[in-house]
Amino acid sequence: MSTRALGVRGARQLLDRLLETPDLARTVQALEPRILHRLVRTCGLEDCGEIVALASTERLVRLFDDDLWRSDAPGEEERFDAGRFGLWLEVLADVDAAVAARKLVEMDLDFVAAALTRHVLVLGPGSPGGRAAELAGLEESDPDETARAARVEQAVEDGVAHDFAGCQVVARSAESWVALLAVLVALDADHHAFFTRLMRRCHRISIESLDEGSRLDSILDPEAQMLADVAADRERRREEEGYVAPSDAAAFLELARRSPHPREGAAPDRDPVSAAWFRERAAGAKSDSRSGRAKTASAEPQHAASPAPDVASFVATLQQAGVLPRPRPPLLQEGPGAGGSRLSRLRAQLLFVREHDPAVHSRRLEEIGLRVARRLAETLSDLSCDDAEVQADIAELSRRLETKIAAATPWHVRDQLDVLAVLDQVSWAILLALLDECPVLPKAAEEPTGGPRPLRVSEEFEFIAENVQIARVHAFAESLPSRLV
Repeated sequence: MSTRALGVRGARQLLDRLLETPDLARTVQALEPRILHRLVRTCGLEDCGEIVALASTERLVRLFDDDLWRSDAPGEEERFDAGRFGLWLEVLADVDAAVAARKLVEMDLDFVAAALTRHVLVLGPGSPGGRAAELAGLEESDPDETARAARVEQAVEDGVAHDFAGCQVVARSAESWVALLAVLVALDADHHAFFTRLMRRCHRISIESLDEGSRLDSILDPEAQMLADVAADRERRREEEGYVAPSDAAAFLELARRSPHPREGAAPDRDPVSAAWFRERAAGAKSDSRSGRAKTASAEPQHAASPAPDVASFVATLQQAGVLPRPRPPLLQEGPGAGGSRLSRLRAQLLFVREHDPAVHSRRLEEIGLRVARRLAETLSDLSCDDAEVQADIAELSRRLETKIAAATPWHVRDQLDVLAVLDQVSWAILLALLDECPVLPKAAEEPTGGPRPLRVSEEFEFIAENVQIARVHAFAESLPSRLV
């Protein structure tokens, strides 16, 4: 959604409402970066300055990961958008150049240097005039150095420049120059040690980029190398959030087009891209466990762990305005025995495993659904009924069940289980719950053996998450011959 969808007036009214949020700074610092990104994309970065300036540096970095990188087409390599970075500096400096400077100090030095050198050349050290002042001392016998210095002097003459103690900063273009200069002045005044390190790093890149044949507006090797390192750090952060690099996604899709479909009943081979992804996740988990990174993450300010009370109201306002999608109601109402959000999360995890690791999902299914299905198949093969029509339906169900067991998809016969309701309605209802992609256990299955048999199964159920529940499922499966008579 864009400002055009809201209208300029609507976007302004929304931002005015958000700015009236009590304890706005604490609320913004508790927001997820993706929410801030949607707000920026909807209302325009230039109008969101007062809000994004309140975000913590950590969240701002995550926001940059989404907002400062572009690709020409889906699946292609994403490149750093230097113009967008310049606009961000303009917006932050317009709020307070000192705040913008402090944000940069708290970011990775390589990222700041890589972004800055897309906008400026840092020349010197030397007297005011930087490298241009060194021209007089060059020997005529060094034509390469003379040519380099001449290009530096031309850059000083053509661009906007500012002299700092020990260096000269020359703009590659006038775009964002005022904001850049304001932030650099604030860095020099308030964070001089960082400013000195930054200028040294940018000076080295600038001089290397002025080799013979280079141009100020080209993507130069030193910058490209540093940006590659910055991009790698970004990919690592995004992978921790579950994103896949475009190159990996493209490779996976290409393999999917080429790979033959597995024969029915055979476990699918894991492609090398997915296998590498899971290995990296496992290695990362072990590394985190050893290094105690989880403790470091918990050292975030207390308000980030305990969001401000107005976060829900802030998000609700964005949903009402259409910036964020409204929460979708569940397709099925949760029963009174569903057990709340913990069981909903469990179901989501089971579905995630099914989508991302079929082999693991198959092993979990083996413990529940397939064991019940196999016992049901054995029972049906020995079952006889006086009613010829019912017997024919049982035989057809038995045949289809054997086929789907071989394919590890027993839930595909759920629509044919109705014939079992004639034999025992309670068992039929329990089998409907167990022979599912995400098996559940009806409450009636907990009735003690020897007690009165219920006439129907309650709609209350629980997800199977404990060994004692699996034991009850196995006991039910073994009782099928005595139930279906």
